[in-house]
Amino acid sequence: GMEATDIHQARVNLTWRKAATVVLPVGLLVWMIVAGRTVSSAAFWALVLNAALYPLLRPEGWKGWRALGEKYLGGIVQGVQTLVGVAGLLVIAQAGVTLINTTGLAVVISQGIVGMADTSFGVALIVAIVTLLMGAGLPTTPSYIITAALASPAMITLGFDELRQAS
Repeated sequence: GMEATDIHQARVNLTWRKAATVVLPVGLLVWMIVAGRTVSSAAFWALVLNAALYPLLRPEGWKGWRALGEKYLGGIVQGVQTLVGVAGLLVIAQAGVTLINTTGLAVVISQGIVGMADTSFGVALIVAIVTLLMGAGLPTTPSYIITAALASPAMITLGFDELRQAS
């Protein structure tokens, strides 16, 4: 088990102030999605709540606002740098999806999937295998995008509901 000093340190580290900056935004996110808001709107407001709560509930209180601003700015810079890398992958994936749709390969593949599996479970299994195989040679996000472009016509043909964004 844990030693008494480790338990005490864990209790000191996990205060209600730290927990509130995580629990309240996640609770808001879940509530807004359940209430029918769009996921992007719910995520935006959860981030705003988190950004507002953190400076108010941090242990330093009202001191050190400059350091906090530098942390926020550093986080924004790091997010933009990550976004640049992901955007490049998404552009490549979109080029692949456009190529597949332009050549008619998506129709051929979806007809093949429907022909091989007449049940929803069969289609889901084939899609899972294709995703696994494509994931071996592609990064995760482009793999999912290309698999969705190939598999969604077959899944819709077999009666799967289309995903629609709540308005």
